[in-house]
Amino acid sequence: MTIAITADGEATRLPITLYVSGPMSGRPHFNYPMFKDATEALRAEGYAVISPHELDGEAGVDLDNFTEADRRAALARDVAAVTKADGVALLPGWHESSGARAEAALANAIPIPARPVGEWIDEARAAREAAA
Repeated sequence: MTIAITADGEATRLPITLYVSGPMSGRPHFNYPMFKDATEALRAEGYAVISPHELDGEAGVDLDNFTEADRRAALARDVAAVTKADGVALLPGWHESSGARAEAALANAIPIPARPVGEWIDEARAAREAAA
């Protein structure tokens, strides 16, 4: 977790914001169950999470009638979301997805860490145990 100094000079822990990245196109239900499970697991460990599936829902995207224009808009929105995150949590199979590879490359370029979801969870648990 990130440490910040408040206006009164006190140190406080802020949640790290993670963007969840993984394969969607060509997967049943656009891989929603895997994204949902990862998002919930990361939040349970104290992370703030940006999920592209949640962004799709907020934008009113109809995944049953997903067009090329929708894909372009989603990719633009997702790139912006990665730039607002402190790290990228990669789902299994991310390397098979051109979009997820682009998100991981963007993370590397700006630079923020991009690691498998399990590594982020392990890191949070280890930090919690060390603080106990």
